[in-house]
Amino acid sequence: MSTQGPTQYITGLISNINWDEVVQKLIDLYREQRITPLEKKKEAVSSKISLLGELKGKLWGLKEKVEPFFWGDPFRTFSVRLSSPTVDPTKVLEASASRFASEGTYRIEVLQLAQAEVKASMGFSSGTDPLGVSGVLRLNGKEVLVEAGDSLFALAEKLNQAGAGVKATVFKASASEWRLVLEAQSPGSANALEIAEELLHEGEPFSFGFETVVQAQDAELKVNGLRVTRPDNTITDLIKGVTIRLISASPGATLVLEVKKDLEGLISKLEGLVSAYNEVASFIKEQFTYSEGEEKPLMGDVGLRIIQGGLGGILLGKIEGLPDGFNFLGFFGVSLKRDGSLEFDAAKFKERLSQDPGAAEAFFSQFASRMRDYLNQLLDPYGGFLKAKGDSMERQLQGLDRQVERQEELLEKERQRLYRRFISLEEVLGKIRSLSSWLSQQIEVSFKNYGSK
Repeated sequence: MSTQGPTQYITGLISNINWDEVVQKLIDLYREQRITPLEKKKEAVSSKISLLGELKGKLWGLKEKVEPFFWGDPFRTFSVRLSSPTVDPTKVLEASASRFASEGTYRIEVLQLAQAEVKASMGFSSGTDPLGVSGVLRLNGKEVLVEAGDSLFALAEKLNQAGAGVKATVFKASASEWRLVLEAQSPGSANALEIAEELLHEGEPFSFGFETVVQAQDAELKVNGLRVTRPDNTITDLIKGVTIRLISASPGATLVLEVKKDLEGLISKLEGLVSAYNEVASFIKEQFTYSEGEEKPLMGDVGLRIIQGGLGGILLGKIEGLPDGFNFLGFFGVSLKRDGSLEFDAAKFKERLSQDPGAAEAFFSQFASRMRDYLNQLLDPYGGFLKAKGDSMERQLQGLDRQVERQEELLEKERQRLYRRFISLEEVLGKIRSLSSWLSQQIEVSFKNYGSK
């Protein structure tokens, strides 16, 4: 919207007044009285919306840390430790445990790795020239049509497309020797390659002369003295909840695999939960802390008070149905400080956990359930408390935008009105000056006429 007035009509030559400057000062005064307060309100509401978004982010962070305790995962997390007096165990195998594992100690000796069978054909002078061989090549029960114009590379492509569970490649053994190499895609003796040839070359029976380069075999190991075999080097069904990946065979070397509850991991997750809560508590405290000369946008906000009270009630609440000493958060080394933040004593938690692990898990599961439900009420993107509060602020901001727009329109009308009035004033002054000049002329003529008589 233009803020320039029709200055081409106001020269100020008659009144000697700078009307542009006068109008601008009046408009500035109007803006300061009518629009500036609205702009300040808009800034305040925008700051509240921004801070509300920041609070949502911190509450989502808290919910993320609470969620695993709701499902009980931190109490069902296991760690795996490998040791050996004779070899580096990490070069023999890797192991990991899921939440379905059980504590235990296992002595493992890796006797041999599982291998995929590899066969190689006799040598050919070229990989790209036609072989002149025709007929059928059966590979693991899949028939592949061989044509006289096929080269080794063309035949390898056909074999790869046959879906026989085999990878075919052409290998250059020397400057003048090329071989067709077949490798089973899965290891284990049950996946040994089965090859049948019904081929002709110049009318005579022909064979590619496949020979075994790598023998198919199962993985073999001893676990607590019991010899076991598996067709793959990744073993998931030997120890409940434990995945073992064999890296190398080491006959005669015994590895000790210990599966234990991951206490340090549990403590780390609790520390993360406490830290996430403290992020929320610190944010709320900051909004309610008075600083001279600084007005906090959410100072005294009722909604923030409600959230603070709701979280505090859960932290201090009693979990029913659990034995005394296991029904309040404080019993587990998590205490509420005077400034509203949480403090975690890991030693106290370990002591309480050792007394009754089941009760400890039950407490945190129910505690997390309460906290999760409350956070869901706050963060629900459709009907949550913060969604409603944010929508209210957005409506307030939109209302202020409309008021500012209306005042801008009125201001422009006022600008035009002032210009019209001052233009009229200039015109009146011009007429007065013209009349004054005419009267002066008339008086002068009258005096001259009187003097001539």
